[in-house]
Amino acid sequence: MHGMHRASAMTEGWAYLAGLAVLLSLAHAAQSYEIKAVTKPVIMSESPYWDDKTNTVIFVDVIGKLVLRYDPSHPDDLKNISFSGQSGRVTPAVPVRGSSEILVGVGRTVHIVDVDWGAPGQAPVIRTVRAMQEVETHLPGNRFNDGKADCRGRLWIGTMDDSQTSRRRRRSVNKGELFRFDLQHNSAQARDMNLDAMPIVKDGLQIPNGMAWTADDKVYYLADSATKAIYRFDFNVDTGVVSNKTTAFSFVDNKVPGAPDGMTLDVEGNLWIACVHGGRVIRVDPRTGKLLQTILMNVTNPSAAEWGGPNRDVLYVTSARYKMDARQLEREPDAGSLFAITGLGTRGLAERPYDVVAFNASGSSRASSISCWTHWGLVMLMILNAIPPKSSSSR
Repeated sequence: MHGMHRASAMTEGWAYLAGLAVLLSLAHAAQSYEIKAVTKPVIMSESPYWDDKTNTVIFVDVIGKLVLRYDPSHPDDLKNISFSGQSGRVTPAVPVRGSSEILVGVGRTVHIVDVDWGAPGQAPVIRTVRAMQEVETHLPGNRFNDGKADCRGRLWIGTMDDSQTSRRRRRSVNKGELFRFDLQHNSAQARDMNLDAMPIVKDGLQIPNGMAWTADDKVYYLADSATKAIYRFDFNVDTGVVSNKTTAFSFVDNKVPGAPDGMTLDVEGNLWIACVHGGRVIRVDPRTGKLLQTILMNVTNPSAAEWGGPNRDVLYVTSARYKMDARQLEREPDAGSLFAITGLGTRGLAERPYDVVAFNASGSSRASSISCWTHWGLVMLMILNAIPPKSSSSR
């Protein structure tokens, strides 16, 4: 009996050690990711977009009024185009499918910018810049914030109060809106085409920020930095309308420092959220409201997250150094840089580019179910590409 007890004890001991080894292995795996600053700092990097056709990251410097492009295969060749001559902050930047054009938000106006980024070592050249659509002319203190395109290629951008005084800030409750931009044309001439801004969510938003759609395009998530919450909406892909707003995750209830900024979804349906003023990126299951993982950054203000790389397994994170003093910058020399996080054990969903959608002359298809790769979408794309470039600059 004594021998049996001894054998049993040894078995239990080995089982305990084996279990401990598994736990240690899992803990090591959870911490096996690597965080690396891959660009020099700018003032406020934001709105990253992985461009599949060039294998580069397009992002903006909101305050510096730049659209930048980072090429992982030429990491020292960080390119940028400047909008210093324009009034208003610059965000977001969303490439147009099958084109060298980018939709760029400046202040409250969407611009179509045709840019030749050039070969490595060459300076980019802006061919044309065209202001397309301004919103909220009655709210001069507002500006665009984050934005993305949905699966039909429609552009979505939130607006926020960017007034400088605290007095205006106290009056800015629910001044944010969420807009959807479709392309309409009222003439046979492609030059007469314009964007049609549709207010999608007009009430209950303060600082609409990061957004994402589920893989089945049935759910839309939107962050509000002021309320520190991630909202869930039902999404009708045909009409481009959202409904049934609920709270998917609360920073306050989960005691997460900072506020939600830009975010992205992985293939498992989890959100990866940059926590501005919180110094971290978190992984959240929005279906259960559970916090799954915290990645501590060496900067206070991570601002957005985007999956990239050929396998969509690199998490690119932008950051900001805006209004940081010399002492803070000494502690955080990489603040404002673009970061690459590898080894996370998952990968992301591809973000969508803006697509060219043809609307009829009456404009009655504003809430259209037309897919961007219908016959008319292809025809309009061919017309756009046939227009000879003009020599102009954003400066």
